Formats: sequence, C-alpha cells, structure tokens
Amino acid sequence: LFIAPFIDLLVALLDAFFQVIVLIGSNEWLCTGRQGDQPAPGYQACVHMVTNDWFTIQVFLQIMSSRTQLNRALRLKCPRCGESDLFKDPNPFNLGHLSEMHRQCPHCKLKIEPETGFYYGAMWISYAIGVFASLILIGLLILAFHVDTLWAFIAVVVFHIVFSPYLFRLARAVWLSFYVHQHRDI
Repeated sequence: LFIAPFIDLLVALLDAFFQVIVLIGSNEWLCTGRQGDQPAPGYQACVHMVTNDWFTIQVFLQIMSSRTQLNRALRLKCPRCGESDLFKDPNPFNLGHLSEMHRQCPHCKLKIEPETGFYYGAMWISYAIGVFASLILIGLLILAFHVDTLWAFIAVVVFHIVFSPYLFRLARAVWLSFYVHQHRDI
C-alpha cells in the first residue's frame, strides 16, 4: 500500500508532538504508575526535565511508549490494553453515533469517561492537531507541489470538513491516553 510510509511519518511526527506535550506538563520525574524505583508493569516511560542557564531539557524515555500510546490513539483503541474500540460504532463517519463511547473497556474494564466533563480538554488537543495538520498540508502543497496559495487553503478547508469526525475522535483518544498514561489506576 503506497500510503503506509505517510502513516509512519504521521506517527513519528505525532509521537514527537506527544512527547513535547508530556514535557510541557511536567517539571520533575514522571514515571507512570511508579512503584518504588521501577515503573509499574507495562509503563516504562519516565520523563525528567532539567533546567539550567540555557534552559536545557533532557528527556529520558525508556522503551515503552509514547509510540504505543500514540498507535492506540490513532487506531481509536483502549489506551491501556489496545484491544477494544473506544467508541461504540468504529466508523467515525457515522455522524449519528459520532460521540457515543463505551462506559468502560470491554477487555480491561478501564473507565473510558472517568468523570463528567472529562473530555473538555480534548478540545485543546483537537485544536493543536488541526493546526499541526493544516501547517503540514499547506507546507506540502505550496512548497513541494507548487500549488497556488488559494487552492492550498481550499484544500485545507476540505480536509478539515472531511476528516473532522476522525479528528474529533482522535482528540478524545489522545486526551484519554494522556490521562491513562499519567494515572494508571483509573
């Protein structure tokens, strides 16, 4: 499939974005589900930010996973087990059931909506993903394909109209993934 390299590139770019968001939210050791000196099983991601005169940020990520979390979010799967769909209808373009989510994961029993209003923060994620996707698309169209600026902006508008249901769900999946990644015991 010719689209696979583009998906890999998208995963790598979103992985970098995901790591930056984790860094912004923390200024000390953050070991998900940390138990003593070792992270909890399945969660080996530890982030440490060090600030000095040059405001150097050092990141130590052990093997897990922001990539695994990102992969699960892109596939709209449970961030804990990666087995079950987050949404009752797996088709994001069925607009009648766009926001219907399971109460808990059928496989691992993760609470998918821990509290009322939990997904308000997903609006910020949606905005960031939308801006990031727009910049990438505009840059590709104008710089790589030499498309006129007006047509590039029209293409971005069409992209957002067509893919907004998926982006809506993706923002919720990423938001839940951040929360589960930070608080293993929900």
